[in-house]
Amino acid sequence: MIDDWKKEDSFQSDLSFIRDDGHTDVILQKPFTFMNKSGEAVSKLMKKFKIPIGGNNIVLVHDDLDIELGKYKIQRARSPRDHKGVLSVEKSLGSSDFLRVRIGVDSRAGDRTIRGEDYVLMKLSKEEKEILDESIEAAVKDLREVIQY
Repeated sequence: MIDDWKKEDSFQSDLSFIRDDGHTDVILQKPFTFMNKSGEAVSKLMKKFKIPIGGNNIVLVHDDLDIELGKYKIQRARSPRDHKGVLSVEKSLGSSDFLRVRIGVDSRAGDRTIRGEDYVLMKLSKEEKEILDESIEAAVKDLREVIQY
């Protein structure tokens, strides 16, 4: 678990730097903008650190209601459908050429009476949180193989 986050107002984000041999290999970013403005924070980071778009330079991790809780998908340039955060990043970068780790959060088991916009803001149960944590760990392991880090 990464726990050395630092608030960086200039990037509208919390950042964590993963270094190897004194060089920064990975920059983790948690924007504290509204989700539909998260692309602005990502764009600022990309410009400051001169990170080129394409390849495996950007990995966007986000929740996905189209995927069952406990499952995930790692894909490139996958359509965000209605995910406002992904749309914001695509718009700000002018590209969809980046990896996505789509973390499943849907545990409604066919009950669609709760709107998606409301569902994603609900608090997870202890059991759901444990399932989510396990799927995130598995996704990180698979992502390391994909990007060879």
